[in-house]
Amino acid sequence: MSLRYPPRPGISRLVRSSLPVIVIVAGMGVLAGLSGCDDDRPTMPANTDAWHVEDLPLLTIGVGLTAIDFDGNQGHILGGTSQKVGTDYLLLSRDPERHWVSAQLADPPDNAVLLDLAAGALGLAVGGFLDQDIDPCLLYDERSFPAASIARAGVRIAAVDGDDDLMVAGGTGIGGTLWSSREPGIWAIEVTPLDTQHEGGFTDVFVGGGRALACGYDEGADTLQVALSLDTVAGVWRKVPLGAGVATRTFRCIAGTAAGAIMVGGLAGGGGLSPRAFLMLRSSAGTWSDIALPDGDLIGGINDILPAADGTWYVACGGAGGAGLATIVRVSGTTATREMTPFQGKVQQMAVDDDGVVHAVGYRSTAGLGLEQPTLWTRD
Repeated sequence: MSLRYPPRPGISRLVRSSLPVIVIVAGMGVLAGLSGCDDDRPTMPANTDAWHVEDLPLLTIGVGLTAIDFDGNQGHILGGTSQKVGTDYLLLSRDPERHWVSAQLADPPDNAVLLDLAAGALGLAVGGFLDQDIDPCLLYDERSFPAASIARAGVRIAAVDGDDDLMVAGGTGIGGTLWSSREPGIWAIEVTPLDTQHEGGFTDVFVGGGRALACGYDEGADTLQVALSLDTVAGVWRKVPLGAGVATRTFRCIAGTAAGAIMVGGLAGGGGLSPRAFLMLRSSAGTWSDIALPDGDLIGGINDILPAADGTWYVACGGAGGAGLATIVRVSGTTATREMTPFQGKVQQMAVDDDGVVHAVGYRSTAGLGLEQPTLWTRD
């Protein structure tokens, strides 16, 4: 996720609740039963290293927290219990007293699955897909009035980032799916250098520091992996030269700085080797370096990268379904330091508020139960 600028005046169309955090879910009798049984409720994990766990009262086990973003100090967390259509989603918002409370989108499509969000001063933009064959790619933008539901060809919108000046959304489709918004509620299809006859996909987008980036794959190119940078002057997306050593890598996330550095992370494997997490840094001069990760062979993958104001980077790690260990790594220069004792689970996404506090969402696997405990970590 990107660094955020101070909020501008605006009216959010979130429908908030003064109740403690509670899941907004339809048809959740099984989980409701679990949440009502004290014996099945896992204990709060202990504080670890530089990060501490925030209490989210009444949040049931089995709920996944998939995205977090801030506009100023106004924060939002997106999640759900599964990728089912309809109202099976969770939205939390941070109130002025810094409490996380339940919230609702005003009127999202009934057949939507929501995957990522971006926060602007005027409201949220949420990406995902619709359970339909025609135009399934979805962006639901509450920054306009009435809220805009934009559906187009492709497979899904997997990532959204930005603010009210520029938002970018990326997903999968023939020639890739990349949209941009420079005005609330209005989204345009971006022209990219991806092959237009084959499937391409963007797994992550980044907006911050006066630039926009996207990473993913292009099945019609000589090199499957692709990273793009937006030339904000010319309004053109260009490929970022990747150099050697990327043939067996899967790009999951990307971020950059105003000075021109770019970091990409994901999974590396092939040739009979087990997949392992990788992290690459491109200097402002254009030189790529591999970052050696602590416990790199044990980490389940790289899920998100957040550049900090002091020039360091935070890296969210972990794999789905218990594949590998989870942790948060901090990178200074080309040196990576583990900031959290590795655990079974996943750190999914990170964001920073205007006070400089870094927040991360994900889950910890509960010992012996096979369930996932939704978790919010913070670092002052």
